[in-house]
Amino acid sequence: MRHTSAESPSSLEFTPPNTDVDTVRLSELCRASWHLALRILGDAGAEHTALTGTAKEFSDLVSEDISSAASYNEQEWRRACMVLTYAAGVARHWLDDVYDFRSERADLIRDYASRLANLESQYPLLSGSDGALSTAVLSQIPRFDAAARNLLHDFDRRGIELKEALVDTARERAAMLDDGPEPHHLRTLVEAGVLGWGRAQHPRCD
Repeated sequence: MRHTSAESPSSLEFTPPNTDVDTVRLSELCRASWHLALRILGDAGAEHTALTGTAKEFSDLVSEDISSAASYNEQEWRRACMVLTYAAGVARHWLDDVYDFRSERADLIRDYASRLANLESQYPLLSGSDGALSTAVLSQIPRFDAAARNLLHDFDRRGIELKEALVDTARERAAMLDDGPEPHHLRTLVEAGVLGWGRAQHPRCD
């Protein structure tokens, strides 16, 4: 469409805030954390689900793998393994958060492009082939400009809110690491499918 108004195509471009989180590196660190936890338990070939099952299964696994050692503090081993597994789970949850943000951002960009195309289709005279500005064309310019600016303003707001939500989530994940494996945080990870029976459905760090 030829924009005959002051609103050039570039001025209507929608580029919502993005994040510079390196998901490849984060995924590698996440995977390394799982492997380290497995090595501590002396079974590098074990399945990740062995570490992320129910509390009873976790405790049994630790007891079985270290009870034969000549000298160990069972409670310290349990705590060390659980903290490491928990930290890996929080990292995995944050990785999912970033993936979800980028997916929603892409959806927002596609939605804007579709809405803008639909708006342009309502003003067919603005795409005149010879560039002549007839009275009819001139009468449409202010209406189109106002509608296009309102559309872009609405999507700019939504893009900012999406990024702000990600920043808030980052603070929540940092707080989870600071607090350690508190019951309510463990519940969050289980409900997200990071720890427990739901992990098999989310293989991003496997």
